[in-house]
Amino acid sequence: MRAGRGSRRRPACRRPDASAGHAAALARVLGGERLGHGVSIACSIGGKEMALMRAGLVERFSLFEVWEPSLRRARETAEREGLVERIETHLGDAFAAEHPVYDLVYWDHALHT
Repeated sequence: MRAGRGSRRRPACRRPDASAGHAAALARVLGGERLGHGVSIACSIGGKEMALMRAGLVERFSLFEVWEPSLRRARETAEREGLVERIETHLGDAFAAEHPVYDLVYWDHALHT
């Protein structure tokens, strides 16, 4: 990466709707069914995962994140939206944890520079 003007860290994707097609694609695949338990790797603030729950596509999520401020914000959002009983949050490396069987593994935009 070149140093100098404009070299501040930036999110890999600036469009907030960059993952908007995920819910529609998942809905088509599920054909009206609902998944039980999803896991999200590097969930950030959990917005996309909560959108899948609000859409009735996933019942609950285990959210993994390594940055505590993002995970805190995810919990606050879930509380405000009435979804807090449907998420469990985990601070740390998702690959170092023991896991149950999941119905969905969600890993979107987890690469940051």
